[in-house]
Amino acid sequence: MKYIRFLKATKLESGRVSSLITITSDLGESFYQDNVNIHLSACAPFPDETVFARKTVRWVAGMRALPIMLDLDRRWHDQPFQVRASVFPNGLADRLGIEQGTLQLPAVLSAWSDVLRATDLRNGRKGERWTAERRIEVSSHRIVRCWEDIGETIVGHIWDAGVAMSAFIASLASTSGPPQGVGLLEDLLELLKTPPASRPLRIIELGTGTGILGLTFAQCIPNASLVLTDEESGKTLAQRSITATLGGSSALERQTYVDSGQGASARFEPLVWGVQVPKDLSTDTGDPWDIICASDCTYNSDSSPALVSTMAELAGQRRDGRDPLIVVGMKRRHDSEEVFFDLMEKSGFEVRDKATIPLAPAGADVEEEVEVWLFGLHS
Repeated sequence: MKYIRFLKATKLESGRVSSLITITSDLGESFYQDNVNIHLSACAPFPDETVFARKTVRWVAGMRALPIMLDLDRRWHDQPFQVRASVFPNGLADRLGIEQGTLQLPAVLSAWSDVLRATDLRNGRKGERWTAERRIEVSSHRIVRCWEDIGETIVGHIWDAGVAMSAFIASLASTSGPPQGVGLLEDLLELLKTPPASRPLRIIELGTGTGILGLTFAQCIPNASLVLTDEESGKTLAQRSITATLGGSSALERQTYVDSGQGASARFEPLVWGVQVPKDLSTDTGDPWDIICASDCTYNSDSSPALVSTMAELAGQRRDGRDPLIVVGMKRRHDSEEVFFDLMEKSGFEVRDKATIPLAPAGADVEEEVEVWLFGLHS
């Protein structure tokens, strides 16, 4: 799986919009190795699909970056717009889904630039953080909108396990049923289909980053109550993703956003692994967490002790005869990640189930996969 990524801030000079893009892996260590057309458009911001300008450019195998340009008619200069770059000619969002029982992931994810106005680009936006948008349709007309930083940094970007795990969670919650041949995570499937009757399903995500996984739960599970956590530095991106995805009303004192269609709610809370969990997140002072989830959080084995410690504190003790379920997605990048499993066992967790999601079609030159592990408290 590869990602179209904006490497530089978008500019407008003499009626011409320009930027620099690449097609790269999630960590930026490899580039797309085939020839492919990239469809560019200057379009009105979501959910409007009005297109102000179009152009098709060619990505050629061996490229590391591709300059792009679009001529924008003067009559659109006062309109807000985004630059869309995609291998698909049209579409409001990339789509995750199941076809003939198989989980379908895009080979190349599209990207949308920040929301722009010609006056902003002419006058400059000094000191502002430049971002780009991902849009992923996880269910029929249910779109997760995630904002990430531009450039070559790996921080503040969507990673493979987040996308694959989101597709898997969406499939479990769908009416069409889970995909074939990857594993079911039956305890999780049962919980999603039969949530607690007296209260919302409570889900907390660790290391949320851009928010893709937590917001997939929010878009697929009616009336779920989500808390997306990360370090304080991650608040801006995560909060913007929550607001863009759920919209709806906001309880300002907690910055909790409620989706008007599904009734699901989500908010961001800062949380540092290995430090005592704040009282408002602790199970000692409120309802238990039903699901504790994380994706792409085990790649740095040095942080695994703190991660597992926080999971154990959030899980607390078995209550009402039902375990909290810990769902962890990972794309293994090195052998040292195995320490995470040792620490989970020592902290009182056991493996309940596992799903394996291929990232490339069968027969591809490079076989990559994302593992989704389900843990519970020791019996």
